[in-house]
Amino acid sequence: MLLDELPPYLENARSITVGNSDLSRVTVTALSNLFSALGKEQLSNVCLVFSDLKAAYESGSQLLQSSFKELEAEANRIAIEIAPVALNSDEVYSILRKRIFEDGYLVSDAAMEKNNIAIAFKEAVAISKKMGFTSYTGESVYRGIVDSYPFHPSIKDLYARFKENQNFQQTRGLIRLMRQIVREFYESGQAKNNI
Repeated sequence: MLLDELPPYLENARSITVGNSDLSRVTVTALSNLFSALGKEQLSNVCLVFSDLKAAYESGSQLLQSSFKELEAEANRIAIEIAPVALNSDEVYSILRKRIFEDGYLVSDAAMEKNNIAIAFKEAVAISKKMGFTSYTGESVYRGIVDSYPFHPSIKDLYARFKENQNFQQTRGLIRLMRQIVREFYESGQAKNNI
């Protein structure tokens, strides 16, 4: 079972009266019962997936916040947290390459170009380090360029900062942003190859 967009649903459910309560309270109680039932042997083959509640309820009303805290506490007893994309990993670059560029685009001449660019950065950083301008090592920059090519290695740090923006859809938002940036490079003639 997949429960997505739960906060807006519960926000709307608050306006529907059910006896002496409202539909949001009834729903929270039903979900708590569901979480309890999932721990039973008869439902061992059932998987419940719901999206991050914390980001959505932090800005909501007091009633909604308390409802989500109850749900979160109940869910955490049996939950396994899965981050769709690790914000601090190189997985971001693989996703961007796959979503933005055609298959095979970064295979042929790009491997040699990537290595040449990485070596040039490595040498420049080594010189800068000798002059005391940076604490980075040439080898770490080289590895970063190779892992992130054709993107800059610091994009994952920038991406990790975006997660604090309430309406930014993390991975989807980053893909949209990088598509616009890459498109601008090609349309302006600053990129050598075509997508």
